Amino acid sequence: MIFIICSLLCSIHIGFSQAIAELTPQLFKEEVLGNDNTYFVMFYITNCPACHQMVPELDKLAKAMRPIGIRVGKMNVEHYREFAQMYQTYQVPKCMLFRPNKTPIVYNQDRTLRTMRQFILNNQLGDKQISTLTKDERINKFFNTSAHIPRLLLLSGKSTVPPLFKQVCYKQRRGVLCGFVNARAETVTKVWDKVKELDEQDRGQGALRATWIGDERARMDDQNEKETEEQESEKDSHSDEISVEYPSLFLINFKGIKLEKELMRFPGKNTSADSKLNDENSVKLGRVASYDGKLNFAELNEAASWIAAVKPKDFVQTESHTNSDSKKDEKSKGKRKDGDHKKKDKKKKKTIANNEEL
Repeated sequence: MIFIICSLLCSIHIGFSQAIAELTPQLFKEEVLGNDNTYFVMFYITNCPACHQMVPELDKLAKAMRPIGIRVGKMNVEHYREFAQMYQTYQVPKCMLFRPNKTPIVYNQDRTLRTMRQFILNNQLGDKQISTLTKDERINKFFNTSAHIPRLLLLSGKSTVPPLFKQVCYKQRRGVLCGFVNARAETVTKVWDKVKELDEQDRGQGALRATWIGDERARMDDQNEKETEEQESEKDSHSDEISVEYPSLFLINFKGIKLEKELMRFPGKNTSADSKLNDENSVKLGRVASYDGKLNFAELNEAASWIAAVKPKDFVQTESHTNSDSKKDEKSKGKRKDGDHKKKDKKKKKTIANNEEL
């Protein structure tokens, strides 16, 4: 009787936590194997006291990893025996770390939050996608404006790259380059000067500076919130320089940025008619946007996706582009003038011929 009660309690608690994803074969193939997700998975069976004991720590782990973008799941191999054979789960609980395009790693250490968390972070991907800007050569390469690949730049007080930034950079590796510099690094002043230089050039051409604040905070339906935002932007308008705090995250797209007003707040001067692009719902912005959203994977990843999705027509023209474009305009004007003169000559000849016939 005691054994039956214990078994029932085990099964209830194992399925109780919503933070831990319950994986079916289809979900496992889609989310764990067929995606760019990093997953820490516990394989278990229903009547397993050790599995039951592990659930509270696994639940804490799932909640700790969620803001970083690393997921925690569990699979009942009693129901899905093909997975028991595939991953040799002869003893349960068995935990494994699954990373994109990598062989799974078996976890054989203490089943505590601290140990499991450290194991996951030690094996996290993303380092290769981030350029640590400690040399002039790397800085110049990172700020090479002729390469139209968007950038994420993190200026941090931490000496090592934060796990959240690693996860976003790995997820965005096909469309975004990432840079990191520590506040105490000798090169931090040079990096900051590059950011300010881009900002000053763009503002000189009438482009506004943008701050990413995320969907939830940007949708100002309540009148009081709108008034607060107006007051904040009025305060910001008195400051023409961007200031650095640690951590500071910048979204850079050398094409320039165009976006919907709902997604952004604009510190600096009020939007003027000259700064508008094709439609009334978008404005012309510079190549640097600062990030002021929530420090979680979902929102930061969304911001990175947004900066990578800028289209060529949304360029903010630099002086060199402007000069070349003005030369093209002059040429086309010249051609138009020549064409007009030719048309006039033809008309004159026609009228003379007509007069002679009459």
